[in-house]
Amino acid sequence: MEGYNRRILSHNNKPQPVYAEGQPRKVTMVFKIHVPSGPDSQQGVQFVDENRAELIKRVTAENGIADALYSKKIVHRELYSHIRAAGTSQERMRLIYWVLNADTKKVAFLDQLTQEEPYLIQDQDADPPPSSSTSTTREVAQAEDRQDVKENVGKLERRRSKLMAMKTAQKQEMEFCRFLVSITDTTGPINEKLEDFKHQSVLFVDEHMAEFVERVTIPMPIADSLLTKKFVGIEQYSEIQKVGTNPDKMRLIYTALNAESKKTSFLELLVQKDLFFVRDLAKKKLEELEASNTAAD
Repeated sequence: MEGYNRRILSHNNKPQPVYAEGQPRKVTMVFKIHVPSGPDSQQGVQFVDENRAELIKRVTAENGIADALYSKKIVHRELYSHIRAAGTSQERMRLIYWVLNADTKKVAFLDQLTQEEPYLIQDQDADPPPSSSTSTTREVAQAEDRQDVKENVGKLERRRSKLMAMKTAQKQEMEFCRFLVSITDTTGPINEKLEDFKHQSVLFVDEHMAEFVERVTIPMPIADSLLTKKFVGIEQYSEIQKVGTNPDKMRLIYTALNAESKKTSFLELLVQKDLFFVRDLAKKKLEELEASNTAAD
């Protein structure tokens, strides 16, 4: 099957001249290709590979191309989000090129490019290949693009790792809140379970400080238990006794919670002495996490 000659045009739809020594003006990057499928698709692959630098620089419909590649499941969801969030069209095109790691993907990309920006690729008569100076310039540009893509991929991987860590932490926090909500018997091995969720227990105590200070109505029994465990000294205990209001007592108790083990013990005491209050806080937190998780999906 006879192919078509295609070339990159400038944005004003005029061919760009190449000033090679001893040659008349030539159009840059001319390839004899046919975009469909089958044996001729290899010419489209060659076109995408060899014109990488120019396409990255000149394509302006990268969002439409990304949409099409996403709908065809060539671009996955996370990369699609990063493409749309990229600051410039060149950055978006570099990310699109990163996913073109198979011939079928390159052909699909070229098909969509032909639909989105037909003026960029125009049929014409055969022309000689670009001069050696043009090839050298293109190779330098491609090397720079590869470095840019490498840096973007590194950023993408770091973001992905951070996102995975956040999802893992959120999952553990949801499991912890479900555990608190499920407690019905305060005589069971609560301390062992809280030790399993030690990090989440500490975060829970820190995050809900304001609610605990304002709403806990039994600060002295908690202070008594903390004194027995030697988490509160005699002088601190006396100060807690002297202050007049429950919120003031709770604020002084919080000043003594300067270690993770003390915060875990404090939460255990609250579960034992005011279970319904703790369960209510945990239930609200769980609802927030589930809503956030649903929105993210």
